[in-house]
Amino acid sequence: MPFDYNLRFGGLTATAHNLSTGPVDGIRIDVYARSGLQLNVDVNPDAPDVESPAHVTRHYLNALTWLATAAPTDRLARADLLDAEERLRVVSGWNDTAVEVVPATLPELFAGQVARTPDAVAVVAEGVEVSYRELDARANRLARLLMSRGVGPESLVGVCLERGADLVVAVLAVLKAGGAYVPLDPEYPAGRLGAMIEDAAPVVVLASQVSAGCLPEGTAVLVDAPETLAELAGLSADAVDVDLLLPGHPAYVIFTSGSTGRPKGVVVSHAGVVNRLVWMQERFGLGGDDRVLLKTPFGFDVSVWELFWPLLWGAGLVVA
Repeated sequence: MPFDYNLRFGGLTATAHNLSTGPVDGIRIDVYARSGLQLNVDVNPDAPDVESPAHVTRHYLNALTWLATAAPTDRLARADLLDAEERLRVVSGWNDTAVEVVPATLPELFAGQVARTPDAVAVVAEGVEVSYRELDARANRLARLLMSRGVGPESLVGVCLERGADLVVAVLAVLKAGGAYVPLDPEYPAGRLGAMIEDAAPVVVLASQVSAGCLPEGTAVLVDAPETLAELAGLSADAVDVDLLLPGHPAYVIFTSGSTGRPKGVVVSHAGVVNRLVWMQERFGLGGDDRVLLKTPFGFDVSVWELFWPLLWGAGLVVA
């Protein structure tokens, strides 16, 4: 904008400065050809995701510096808005987030909490309270049944149960046996459940006499069937020792929604879940008097922290 601002008041010269270039939606940069170059940067402070005028000016000057030194064959996409100091802060400083991850599995952490508070309320479902001791015993028996069916580290076990205490027992039992659970929500269409089972190829599918109706025939172990209950009653409730289970082993396999095509199973390790839960506990600090509501559908991965967080730190899990 080569405007003439050579103003004089009597014998005095004056220098004009623009207070604003008018309404600015986001960022406006004006370059004036006067006695040399004058650069004006206007930024709307109410515009979302817009940096301060100082940042905009700094990045603009960095781009100008690149233009002044670039070779004719350089591509514009290679221009760098960040200078050395800012790049160090953004790339190195802000990403210096390494932390020590607890080298443990979910069954290990749960066993430690059972030892600390065996008589505390672990699960509340449909008006019934289950203690940590009872929850552990029921899960140990079912884990032994699963192990007798060939479940171990890297095995997948489908869990297709209605929301309640049995669902929590089943998930813990799969992990205690060393396997990874695959949530199969009974409310899903039968076609989707069948496709998930075909894709995951679980060693066993745990279901109830009701939920088994939506599964392919003959694929499930019915946890509430008389013969299964009789088998469980004859198994030990003592702790299950899975020496071969490591933090890097799968803890669960959850399927994507399928909104972009065929649903895909995603494998998540014990280390990943433990890392998330340890951070949550350090950040929010659950105590024995706290209650966590398991409200999220079992087939959605937000349910994972709702399910395990309270059980690893002595709080109560309330199944909605």
